[in-house]
Amino acid sequence: MAKVMLKNVRISFPELFEAQSIKGGTPRYSATFLFEEDHPCHAALKAAIAEVIKAKWLDKANKAAQEIKANGGWPIKDGSIKEYAGYEGNLYIRASNKMRPQVIDRDKSPLTAVDGKIYSGCRVNAQVDVYAMDSKDFGKQANVSLLAVQFHKDDERFSGGSSATLSDFDDESGEDDDFGNDDDLV
Repeated sequence: MAKVMLKNVRISFPELFEAQSIKGGTPRYSATFLFEEDHPCHAALKAAIAEVIKAKWLDKANKAAQEIKANGGWPIKDGSIKEYAGYEGNLYIRASNKMRPQVIDRDKSPLTAVDGKIYSGCRVNAQVDVYAMDSKDFGKQANVSLLAVQFHKDDERFSGGSSATLSDFDDESGEDDDFGNDDDLV
């Protein structure tokens, strides 16, 4: 295993406070992290992947890496293949864990779901663990385990991630609560 710190990357699909099950599988906490090809974390991730592949398959590491790439088990993906806002022109990794990751604010204080601070599109720092495996079901793979996420700064929300604000509502302090008029119902 090789730990990697992803600094100032965008987060998408954050499932950090409640584990989710995909297709009836084991519930996991997860997130997708987006970054540009020239971002320093790209080189760090590639180095970590090479390190765990070499440690797992020793003198057959090059062949294993080719097999992993050919079978779709390479964890760094091209965002252009996705039709999600913010993915075009970026690379991404998906990280997950059965155990809940630490989620903290800039000052290292714990965050909860109620805080609403981590949202799709914001910038975060994340610590992940890269590891290699060979399974009967999926063959050779390099995987990424999610360890911790730190809010870094706000950025444009990805579509579907908006929230209401007070300016979205009218001031109705002087009106009655008469619901008798069907014209008022939406």
